[in-house]
Amino acid sequence: MFSLSAARVDYEFVILLCAARRDGCLELLRVTRLENGMDRLKALEIFKSVVDKGSFVKAAEALDISSSVATRAVQDLESALGVRLLQRTTRRITLTAVGHEVLRRSAELLQQYRDIEAMSSLSVSEAAGTVRLVAPVSYGRQMLGPALASFRVMYPKVSVDLRMTDDCADAADDEADLALCVGRGPRLSLIARRIGAAPLGLYAAPSYLARRGAPRHPSDLHEHDCLTCDGIRPGQSWEFRHAATQELHAAPVRGVLSSNSIETVTSAAMHGAGVALLPELLAHDGVEQARLQPVLPGWQAEPLSIYLAYSSRQHQPLRVRKLIEHLLEAVAAPGAAMSPRLIQKRFVIPRASAESRQPACCGGEPSNE
Repeated sequence: MFSLSAARVDYEFVILLCAARRDGCLELLRVTRLENGMDRLKALEIFKSVVDKGSFVKAAEALDISSSVATRAVQDLESALGVRLLQRTTRRITLTAVGHEVLRRSAELLQQYRDIEAMSSLSVSEAAGTVRLVAPVSYGRQMLGPALASFRVMYPKVSVDLRMTDDCADAADDEADLALCVGRGPRLSLIARRIGAAPLGLYAAPSYLARRGAPRHPSDLHEHDCLTCDGIRPGQSWEFRHAATQELHAAPVRGVLSSNSIETVTSAAMHGAGVALLPELLAHDGVEQARLQPVLPGWQAEPLSIYLAYSSRQHQPLRVRKLIEHLLEAVAAPGAAMSPRLIQKRFVIPRASAESRQPACCGGEPSNE
């Protein structure tokens, strides 16, 4: 599909695109640069992103460029090919017949270029470059800041582009190299490696407990105002197991507040709105500040699984593999439950250099392979 000349810093690609047909023959397009100085490979990436996202604005946001740059890149690409790729109206963007073919070839070309990048990364002895990582907002702030700080000390030539989103389960593909997923696993097309678990507990503000009293058994919860989160235990009941007797009880709950944001539920609980089932990691500060109080401490809920998700192990860059290894070691051993104190203990910036460190390779459980 294309050839590389390693002697050139500005690589030239030769791409066979079924884009412009003249006398029934495919036109061979030599890719150097567009008139605005942008290489056509980047323009193809922008074009594909516009189609994937459905708009120039969303594509520009995803690629961290301005919408005017995205618009100009597609226009220049159409001008260079001599064909229209997109039909634009005020309400939607659709592909032309030629645009469909160019999109297919562009996806193949971009993937081949990523493979070449990965191969070059695998051939070096030192990790370098940028790793794109997405994580939930609440967990990312609590867990990843210290872990990434220690990673950067060990691998100073690797940069991490961390993006926080509460919908990261589907992001480990075109948008990121890795995704940290808590609770809900990623889609089946991705590899999901379990790296630990987040313990859950019941919490309420002292003001709420003073007003309504504390439940003594999970069956008492149906008389209390409960705060529910879609990512924790969706539905109308919470299951608990007694730590000493192993008694299992499914408690019906009356959800007076339901949200897809665990931070919103945590804040509402701190302000006395009701009883919430929260990860210990996120409730820790509230307990330390006496804004939250554990409820039914003898009863345990099933912890949330923590996964690392990525699209493939094939041609995985060294920098990505090193970050996976580091997070496997730093976040938790497989099957372990992460408490706030354990996180504080594990997240210590090492004094040893990267060369003197022998990373532990913790085997995970690939659930989606």
